[in-house]
Amino acid sequence: MKRFIFGLILISIFSCTLYFSIRFLNTPVYKIRFNSNGGSIVENILVKENTELSKLPITTKENYEFTGWYLNDELFDLATKITKDYLLEAKWQPKALPTYEVSFDSLNGENIPSLNMEEGSILKDLPIPTKEGYTFKYWLYQNKEVKDLKIMQDMTLVAFYEKN
Repeated sequence: MKRFIFGLILISIFSCTLYFSIRFLNTPVYKIRFNSNGGSIVENILVKENTELSKLPITTKENYEFTGWYLNDELFDLATKITKDYLLEAKWQPKALPTYEVSFDSLNGENIPSLNMEEGSILKDLPIPTKEGYTFKYWLYQNKEVKDLKIMQDMTLVAFYEKN
């Protein structure tokens, strides 16, 4: 009798193991692909059928803010049950660039108002100050002549004159 019960228990365990192995090993798996639209590369992920995603990878792109993964121009919902392959596309919003102040020291000449400019922009067509008894020659930044100036920080330009 003990052998019979032991045999039934073994057959039951084997049957359950076989059933769950077949059931879960044959669950379809789908591929989620990512088009980062110029952002950092994101690897595909594999997901079992009828699974919800708990999170999605993040991608980065210089001077842009990642706004999410989209499917057919709609933000992908993490509660979506995966039942097929998907291609998700990253959407981006340009980041606001920092601005810097460019001030002008005309050395007691004409007062020239400061400018606020975006980082990386080029300051061209610099103002020409007047100072009685002097002729303006050029602007200096860190004791070097300036013509076109790329803005990367707050700066003060100093006028250079020649006496009349």
